[in-house]
Amino acid sequence: MSLSGPARYRLERLSRLGLVGASRPYAERGSAPHHWWPTKVADAWARGAPVPRGGEREAPNEAFLAHAAAVTGLYIALAKLGPSLGFEVASCTREIEAKEDVTPPFHTGPTGRIVPDLTVVLRWGEATYHAFIEVDLGTIMVS
Repeated sequence: MSLSGPARYRLERLSRLGLVGASRPYAERGSAPHHWWPTKVADAWARGAPVPRGGEREAPNEAFLAHAAAVTGLYIALAKLGPSLGFEVASCTREIEAKEDVTPPFHTGPTGRIVPDLTVVLRWGEATYHAFIEVDLGTIMVS
């Protein structure tokens, strides 16, 4: 998906002001989109705090960018297509905010924590469905 002229203009302006970073990872076919993120300066400005020392953060690695784009794309697809399919996204939370503490049945073992990429709640008429979503891009090697 390419950005509209006004969005591209504003992001490029924010980049010149040092408020966003951008990366354009390799694409096997076609052209890759830019991935944008707030800089430390932008984070400090949003919190009303002084800019931390130590320079700017490094660009995220390509696997992280692909994963973040996949998770975001899934949410956008659910939110845009849901109404035409009869459901709506009632809520959506990501990663650490989406964590759930779990206790085994009958308290027979240690408690744990699920930290999915997304937790979504879909409303379909009177019914509500909760889902933990984990996006696997096949980038983790197991030996």
